[in-house]
Amino acid sequence: MNEKIIPFLKKFPIIGSKSLDFSDFEQVAKLMENKIHLTAEGFKQIRQIKLVLRNEPRKKIDRHSPKEGSKIYNNQI
Repeated sequence: MNEKIIPFLKKFPIIGSKSLDFSDFEQVAKLMENKIHLTAEGFKQIRQIKLVLRNEPRKKIDRHSPKEGSKIYNNQI
């Protein structure tokens, strides 16, 4: 992971809200590489990162629902 995947994704960066997820993924990978995940504090850090990844909506805009004022929203199509 640290030798192939992360360097590849740094060379060809992810664009958009997923770049935040990659940043968290990279942080967890570094904790694991340094064996910090084996400590109680390290495990707690990873759980916090996981909670952010699973529960916090990073993108506020729903691309699939029509916007107020649009032709679709106002049934003009």
